[in-house]
Amino acid sequence: MTLIGKSIPRIESRDKVTGKALFTGDIVLPEKILIGKILYSPVPHAKILSIDYSEALKVEGVKAIITSEDFPPKRTGLMIEDEMTIARGKVRYIGDRVAAVAAVSEDAAREALRKIKVEYDELPSVFDPIEALKEGAPLVQDDLISEGTAKKLGIDGNLCSSMELIQGDLDKGFAEADVVLEDTFRTPKIHHAFIEPHVTLANWDPEKGVMIWTSSQGYFVIQQKISAIFSLPISKVKVFAIETGGGFGGKIPLFAEHLACALSKKAKAPVRIYIDRDEELRFGKPRFSSVINVKIGVKKDGTITALHSKLYYELGAWADFGPILMYAATNNGCGPYKIANAKLEGNAVYTNKISGASFRAPGVPQYCFALESMINRASAAAGVDSLLLRKKNAVRDGDVRISGEPVRGDSFIKVLDKAEEIINSKPNKDEIGIAACIWETRAAPSSILLRLCDDGRVAVYTGISDLTGSRTIFAQIVSDVLDIDMESIEIISPDTSTAPVTPPTSGSSMAFNVGYVVKSAAEALKADIIKIAAGRLETEDVSKIIFEKGKALNPESGKSISIAEVAQYSRRKLGKVMFAQNSSVAQNSATLFGLQLAEVDVDSETGKLDVKKITSIHDIGKVLNPLLLYGQVEGAVIQGFGFAVSEEIVFDDKGRVLTDNFSDYGTPTIKDVPEIDVVMIEGELSKDGPYGIKGIGEPPVVPTAPAIADAVRKKTGAVVNELPLSPERVFKALKNKSYI
Repeated sequence: MTLIGKSIPRIESRDKVTGKALFTGDIVLPEKILIGKILYSPVPHAKILSIDYSEALKVEGVKAIITSEDFPPKRTGLMIEDEMTIARGKVRYIGDRVAAVAAVSEDAAREALRKIKVEYDELPSVFDPIEALKEGAPLVQDDLISEGTAKKLGIDGNLCSSMELIQGDLDKGFAEADVVLEDTFRTPKIHHAFIEPHVTLANWDPEKGVMIWTSSQGYFVIQQKISAIFSLPISKVKVFAIETGGGFGGKIPLFAEHLACALSKKAKAPVRIYIDRDEELRFGKPRFSSVINVKIGVKKDGTITALHSKLYYELGAWADFGPILMYAATNNGCGPYKIANAKLEGNAVYTNKISGASFRAPGVPQYCFALESMINRASAAAGVDSLLLRKKNAVRDGDVRISGEPVRGDSFIKVLDKAEEIINSKPNKDEIGIAACIWETRAAPSSILLRLCDDGRVAVYTGISDLTGSRTIFAQIVSDVLDIDMESIEIISPDTSTAPVTPPTSGSSMAFNVGYVVKSAAEALKADIIKIAAGRLETEDVSKIIFEKGKALNPESGKSISIAEVAQYSRRKLGKVMFAQNSSVAQNSATLFGLQLAEVDVDSETGKLDVKKITSIHDIGKVLNPLLLYGQVEGAVIQGFGFAVSEEIVFDDKGRVLTDNFSDYGTPTIKDVPEIDVVMIEGELSKDGPYGIKGIGEPPVVPTAPAIADAVRKKTGAVVNELPLSPERVFKALKNKSYI
């Protein structure tokens, strides 16, 4: 019996659709839970002259108010510790947290917020990354500079971090080209639009520490940050595993957990902070916006001779995921192509706008839009079919990226061959947009604990935040290795003080990394079972034991023993409780390739797009669960579609968000999304992923926007360099159209 490769529904799906599953908003405690609310800055950049909350404290039902005085004067942050836990001395964007209130009711909390008086001395602001790098631009992190810590953190003015990668001779490469094109692209900030907004519940106990329930992708990240902020032993920060209603990268860093902890500590009662939808869109941490310049040189035979890219990612007021963002984008800087001469310059820049966070394939969709658009335009200018150009320059197994990392696998050509087959079957093949991508699923340390119980059930202890069906995948793996049914496996997620440590659920890596240790631990448990069973079945040769359907069989004697009997014998007679644990890291990351085909209609009178179909082709290694895999791909394509055609956080000239609801923001509905055809290419297995899987959550969001933009160009001749491809932008491009 094996369930590997079967479409098994997520094991928690019934509880979710029937309302039994518990999210943070559902948690009930013996004590009265207070309502927490946050006061945000109404100005983009200002000194805080005073905060007076004396009148707010008089509001009936108010139990606590916190400001920077309630936190130690130290910074936090996901990658660079540049971030104030709450505004101290100045505010840096509209939405910076100034104070927070805990009250017995939401009305009392809101009334108290209205009565807090904050006096500001407004400062000049900067909202564009290019403007922020100019001499004399207002400094967002002037405190870090005056403290003397900016230099230690690698911060130079408003430039938070940068990296430069070079290979070959750029001048020589451009001199060899028959066609040289250069253009600049812009992408907006967009929100993750997860169904469950951020919500967190904290209960501070002066003796036991703090207990936290939160909508998060990484409980151990929250544990570590709270421990550091409040100088608590890490064992006294217990973050409980709870269902999470979507994250897509936006729920990795702290959001309101530290505010709830401080309020709970001061009010001496549990406090829950629920971020409203308009708060999410105005003050949440979206995908970083970008300005990207690409110059490319191509020969008429299709050889890409040179590439020079300059990337400017706008961080907002805090770094958050910025340094990794630059690494991910520039590491993918040449796409899935061998380019002899290339230079990539990445810059992550502070501005006085809301700060960003990780978002599915962080940093890569923005750059892929620019790079793949230029690949398509250069192909047209050189008179070379864009698919043939991609084949001519495709990376192969063992090629080295510009970052120095190896390419693992040789399946990009298979992806291109499948795309060619599909395109050639279409009557409209000259109008189909094309874009490709490369992705690396990275190895990360993970741990797991499996226990064989006396009744033959296997308990799997894990510290994951399950966003993608990980529990189901783990159960499938254990079921396959031990040849037992899914109902005999229980996935248990204790709090962070006792659970095996796992990385955050991100980067398409959960099944790859944690699945790797689950499979290894299950195999170790199986070996122990067989060893004990062999003794009970009167043979010393374990190779003679056949293991199937939860039983060990000695074919020579015909005797068998169930794993339940083995567990009982081991514990009662041998004094050994049967368990297996594994804490390790895969030795090899996995390289994936993908390509999407877009078919669109364009209304020439209005510029409105009708995206008919997206075909998403991916090299996957091995499919463990088609149902879950297709859900991941379709969800990612829909997010890529929104990024391409409609989603945009719009700011006014003061950095204030104007799109604070889903209608204005442009989230696609089921009526908007195109037909999605998912094509999976199996067979080229990863070295370390369980059964050869590579991970799939991120890549399908990457090439959607450039594929749609290419389809618009082929259909109409209109070139659009800024997302989203709104009717206004497409209409303007139609009026000024260029065929490359």
